[in-house]
Amino acid sequence: MAYNEKPTNVYPPNPLPDKFVKGPEIDRQIRQSINAGNVIHHDYETVIVDEVTMNVPFSRGSITGTFTKTGNVVSNVKPLSPHKITVPVAGEKVFVTEIDGEFYYTDIVNEKGVPNNNIASRLGSAIELDDFKLKNQNAVTIEPGCILFEGRTGQSICFSQNKEQKPIIHIRTNDGVDEQLEKPNIQNDDSSIYLTSDGMDGSFDGEPIEGKNVIIQSDNILINGRKNVRISSGKKRDVEIRAGKGINLNPGEKQTIKMGDPRAPMIPTIDGEKLLEFQSDVLTLFTDIQKVMVLVANPPVFIVEAKKLIDKILRLKDSITKQTFLNKQVLAADPNFKIPERPELPEIPEIPKSDFKVPELPEIPSTPDIKKLSVEDKLKNLKK
Repeated sequence: MAYNEKPTNVYPPNPLPDKFVKGPEIDRQIRQSINAGNVIHHDYETVIVDEVTMNVPFSRGSITGTFTKTGNVVSNVKPLSPHKITVPVAGEKVFVTEIDGEFYYTDIVNEKGVPNNNIASRLGSAIELDDFKLKNQNAVTIEPGCILFEGRTGQSICFSQNKEQKPIIHIRTNDGVDEQLEKPNIQNDDSSIYLTSDGMDGSFDGEPIEGKNVIIQSDNILINGRKNVRISSGKKRDVEIRAGKGINLNPGEKQTIKMGDPRAPMIPTIDGEKLLEFQSDVLTLFTDIQKVMVLVANPPVFIVEAKKLIDKILRLKDSITKQTFLNKQVLAADPNFKIPERPELPEIPEIPKSDFKVPELPEIPSTPDIKKLSVEDKLKNLKK
């Protein structure tokens, strides 16, 4: 709301004496008279917020409050920008301006210098907030030239740089309540994403942070692709997966894990337990046959041992025919298959330049208007 304010300690000049007056004295008298009549013009006035409208269509973020200068109550003061809304809480001051007969607010007055709340100190604890908790909150340190966007509860986005003025972006959350300034630190953040162009201070996974990086760290990192998830590196670059305890690959029910170049034929891997059982049966088969042949003279014992031998032979047959020692849920690229190299496409030669020009077509002679010709002229044209 624009208004004019009379400056303090500015008074009209005393009358000039009734005698000869010099030019500079007249000039000074005129300047003092003009200054005494001037006013200070304000495009903005502050409003103390009483209530905030949250999620009402077409009034989202609107406030009701009291002008600090005039004491007038104003309602339905909307955020100035439809794309960037900083929602104040009751008791905070906001800048309000009038545009085309409507009131809009811009920013919160930084009275306390803390991100959690800037409720006017004279209001104290008299303010009642329904869904917002007043608490101590750490704030992010700033550096020369950085641009910081900071939330009320420990979240921030900062465009910063390293000592060599190389760009760094960090997006972080840290629920610190010590009400102190803290420097972003990938090891201390609750969750964070850091983007670097030429390294940064600190380390990650025990190694210094150098070069171009996208670093993500948290207690849990969850990624879900509704169609595909691809993790790729440049040509002849390794993809390293480290685990402190173990790595679980779960392809889902009746699915397979495929390892190796997808262009190569896939062959099953080995089921270690079934393979050991198969090998054991093969190694003991001939010894068991020899024992059974010795027991031919004792038919009852021979029948019992022969049955065991038959069971082992049938199990070996089943392992061979059904290939039970192969794990068909985990496939690997055939190491003996050589993937043909892609032929290099020849360079397409440039089209040679030519000075050839399309010849212009000759003008078509106009035909005479047959209606205007005489009978003799018409006969001549027919003869032609």
